[in-house]
Amino acid sequence: MHRFIFLLAMFVMGLVEAAPPTQKRFLLITGCGRSGTTYMQEYLSRCGVGVTHEKTMGDHGCVSWLMAADCDWAPWGPLYRRYTFEHVLHQVRGPLKVIQSFYNFPPLATWKWIASVVPEIKLTDSPLTKAAKYWYYWNIMAESKAEWTYRIEDFGNAYKEMSARLGVPLSEKVLNNMPRDINTRGKPERVITWRILHNELDPDLYDKVRELAIRYGYNPPQ
Repeated sequence: MHRFIFLLAMFVMGLVEAAPPTQKRFLLITGCGRSGTTYMQEYLSRCGVGVTHEKTMGDHGCVSWLMAADCDWAPWGPLYRRYTFEHVLHQVRGPLKVIQSFYNFPPLATWKWIASVVPEIKLTDSPLTKAAKYWYYWNIMAESKAEWTYRIEDFGNAYKEMSARLGVPLSEKVLNNMPRDINTRGKPERVITWRILHNELDPDLYDKVRELAIRYGYNPPQ
């Protein structure tokens, strides 16, 4: 009680800094990195929605995998807790492609931040285990903040529901003219298959990844 009164007096005197107020934005799209977020930001921008990608906050919002995390700092870009959004959408991509992309990416400093957000990820885990845990836990975290989850592989139809949810006319013509190689990387260091995941992951982790993939509408083998 005495500590509360002391802190209150310090706050009134301006000696304790208040938490920064949250700013309002229209839209956040989040999910795992390497799930087509650059593509989505480019498409929405071409449709007149003022969203930026990861490093800054746009007039209407942001497309950022980092903002799935609610934390005090991030390696780059705006923090989720500094904003309130009218809409939060969760974009998902199948596990094989994301795990394959994260197998040798990102650098250690970013993995340290990811592991600080998701304690189930250990820096001593194998690259495949870290990437698989990232796909599973980061999607769970993003989904918990979102009103709707959609698959980027289905966006040719899902854009219609996005348009209805946002109340924004999203263009099929723009979608059809979008390049398919935005932010693609070169040949992967290792092609990841479900057999590789089954053989090399801990069985419990494999089951978690497989079950979440099924829930998102993917079709891993039995």
